[in-house]
Amino acid sequence: MGEANLTAQDPRTAALAWRAAKVLDDGKAAEITLLDVAGVSAFADYFVIATGQSETHMKALAGQVREALAAEGLRIGHAEGRSSKTWILLDFDSVIVHIFSRRARGYYALEDLWGDAKPIPWSGMGSPGEVEKPPWR
Repeated sequence: MGEANLTAQDPRTAALAWRAAKVLDDGKAAEITLLDVAGVSAFADYFVIATGQSETHMKALAGQVREALAAEGLRIGHAEGRSSKTWILLDFDSVIVHIFSRRARGYYALEDLWGDAKPIPWSGMGSPGEVEKPPWR
């Protein structure tokens, strides 16, 4: 079923957050944001936040992220929103992926709620070979 999930002390944690963002980008998610929440959260190190275009698109993105991170050896600890039309949460312990509808993204405004977190620039760059060395490490 894969390896145990990673912690902030493991250098692969940042790489897997970057990998999740890349998968979302490849799946045409919009408004992808990475937040380094390690300094302000006791339960996660990175949030990866994205917007899906429809319920079907959100579910497809979630499936792609699950599959890609499972291939990297990371197990999902918890998931919410399978029946939701607005927000899907994939909890990989140190990396939490949030996939929102456009309306819910604005309503919940996680970037504002977690305003003390360090935003990580994302512009769709990166390739599987570059995942091992994210640009902020």
